[in-house]
Amino acid sequence: MPRRDRLRRVVIVCCLFARNLAYYLVGRTQEYLHYWTPSWNASANFWRATNANFIVICVLEWCKLFADKQGKHYWKKIVTDAESFEAPGGITKWNHCYSANNEQPRRWDAACGR
Repeated sequence: MPRRDRLRRVVIVCCLFARNLAYYLVGRTQEYLHYWTPSWNASANFWRATNANFIVICVLEWCKLFADKQGKHYWKKIVTDAESFEAPGGITKWNHCYSANNEQPRRWDAACGR
């Protein structure tokens, strides 16, 4: 499989992870906890199960990226320099690729010299 296709699939897995984590975290906020209370809501079991499913999907997507060494989405099959990625602060060394106020990412090619 070409690298571009592999990267596209990994981005999809990352997006699925992030989306389900966001849904899980929002469902746990004070604003939505009343859905979980059976005395206030007859469908509380549905909302509890739905929220639990979001974290289950998060774990499955995370495992695709970091636990399944034989899987096609495993991070070492994507990252070109695994040693610097694993090193302490390895992922944070790319922070210069984002603007100082972290609102808008800079153009990757210009910021990272690619």
